[in-house]
Amino acid sequence: MKGGKDMKKIYSFEEQEEKYIVFCDKDEIFTINKNTLKIEGNKFYDAFFDSYSIGDTIEIKKGNSIKKDEKLSNAVYDTIISLINDIIQKINEQKEE
Repeated sequence: MKGGKDMKKIYSFEEQEEKYIVFCDKDEIFTINKNTLKIEGNKFYDAFFDSYSIGDTIEIKKGNSIKKDEKLSNAVYDTIISLINDIIQKINEQKEE
Protein backbone atom coordinates (compact mmCIF):
# COMPACT_ATOMS: atom_id res chain seq x y z
CA MET A 1 0.00 0.00 0.00
CA LYS A 2 1.81 3.03 -1.24
CA GLY A 3 -0.73 5.80 -1.86
CA GLY A 4 -0.30 9.44 -1.06
CA LYS A 5 -1.50 11.26 2.02
CA ASP A 6 -5.31 11.34 1.84
CA MET A 7 -5.34 10.54 -1.88
CA LYS A 8 -8.75 10.29 -3.58
CA LYS A 9 -9.26 7.74 -6.33
CA ILE A 10 -12.40 8.04 -8.44
CA TYR A 11 -13.53 5.08 -10.50
CA SER A 12 -16.40 4.49 -12.91
CA PHE A 13 -18.52 1.33 -12.95
CA GLU A 14 -19.85 0.41 -16.39
CA GLU A 15 -21.76 -2.43 -18.00
CA GLN A 16 -20.96 -3.98 -21.34
CA GLU A 17 -22.59 -6.87 -23.14
CA GLU A 18 -20.52 -9.62 -21.47
CA LYS A 19 -18.99 -7.97 -18.40
CA TYR A 20 -19.02 -5.28 -15.77
CA ILE A 21 -15.98 -3.04 -15.79
CA VAL A 22 -14.43 -0.62 -13.33
CA PHE A 23 -12.40 2.12 -14.97
CA CYS A 24 -9.88 4.56 -13.57
CA ASP A 25 -9.95 7.37 -16.09
CA LYS A 26 -10.01 5.38 -19.35
CA ASP A 27 -8.03 2.43 -18.00
CA GLU A 28 -9.88 -0.81 -17.31
CA ILE A 29 -8.74 -1.93 -13.86
CA PHE A 30 -11.22 -4.64 -12.89
CA THR A 31 -13.80 -6.80 -14.67
CA ILE A 32 -16.55 -9.21 -13.67
CA ASN A 33 -17.78 -11.67 -16.25
CA LYS A 34 -21.60 -11.61 -16.45
CA ASN A 35 -21.80 -15.36 -17.03
CA THR A 36 -20.07 -16.27 -13.76
CA LEU A 37 -20.35 -13.09 -11.65
CA LYS A 38 -17.20 -14.23 -9.82
CA ILE A 39 -14.93 -11.75 -8.13
CA GLU A 40 -11.34 -12.90 -7.93
CA GLY A 41 -10.20 -11.74 -4.51
CA ASN A 42 -6.53 -11.14 -5.24
CA LYS A 43 -7.23 -9.25 -8.46
CA PHE A 44 -9.91 -7.19 -6.69
CA TYR A 45 -7.56 -6.30 -3.86
CA ASP A 46 -4.71 -5.43 -6.21
CA ALA A 47 -6.95 -3.29 -8.41
CA PHE A 48 -8.20 -1.08 -5.59
CA PHE A 49 -5.68 -1.38 -2.76
CA ASP A 50 -2.25 -1.80 -4.35
CA SER A 51 -1.57 1.91 -3.92
CA TYR A 52 -3.94 2.51 -0.98
CA SER A 53 -2.84 4.21 2.25
CA ILE A 54 -4.75 4.95 5.44
CA GLY A 55 -6.79 8.10 4.86
CA ASP A 56 -7.19 7.56 1.12
CA THR A 57 -10.68 7.72 -0.35
CA ILE A 58 -12.05 5.31 -2.94
CA GLU A 59 -15.13 6.49 -4.81
CA ILE A 60 -16.91 4.49 -7.48
CA LYS A 61 -19.55 6.21 -9.57
CA LYS A 62 -22.14 4.48 -11.71
CA GLY A 63 -21.56 5.17 -15.36
CA ASN A 64 -24.22 6.00 -17.92
CA SER A 65 -24.55 2.34 -18.90
CA ILE A 66 -26.05 1.46 -15.50
CA LYS A 67 -29.81 1.94 -15.52
CA LYS A 68 -31.74 2.53 -12.28
CA ASP A 69 -34.19 -0.30 -12.98
CA GLU A 70 -31.51 -2.90 -13.83
CA LYS A 71 -31.50 -4.95 -10.61
CA LEU A 72 -28.50 -7.19 -11.34
CA SER A 73 -26.22 -4.35 -12.41
CA ASN A 74 -27.12 -2.37 -9.32
CA ALA A 75 -26.60 -5.43 -7.09
CA VAL A 76 -23.12 -5.98 -8.55
CA TYR A 77 -22.31 -2.30 -8.01
CA ASP A 78 -23.57 -2.44 -4.41
CA THR A 79 -21.50 -5.57 -3.76
CA ILE A 80 -18.33 -3.88 -5.02
CA ILE A 81 -18.98 -0.85 -2.81
CA SER A 82 -19.64 -3.11 0.19
CA LEU A 83 -16.45 -5.11 -0.37
CA ILE A 84 -14.35 -1.97 -0.67
CA ASN A 85 -15.85 -0.49 2.49
CA ASP A 86 -15.30 -3.76 4.40
CA ILE A 87 -11.66 -3.92 3.32
CA ILE A 88 -11.06 -0.29 4.28
CA GLN A 89 -12.61 -0.96 7.69
CA LYS A 90 -10.36 -4.00 8.24
CA ILE A 91 -7.26 -2.04 7.18
CA ASN A 92 -8.16 0.73 9.61
CA GLU A 93 -8.80 -1.77 12.44
CA GLN A 94 -5.43 -3.44 11.88
CA LYS A 95 -3.70 -0.07 11.90
CA GLU A 96 -5.23 0.73 15.30
CA GLU A 97 -3.90 -2.51 16.84
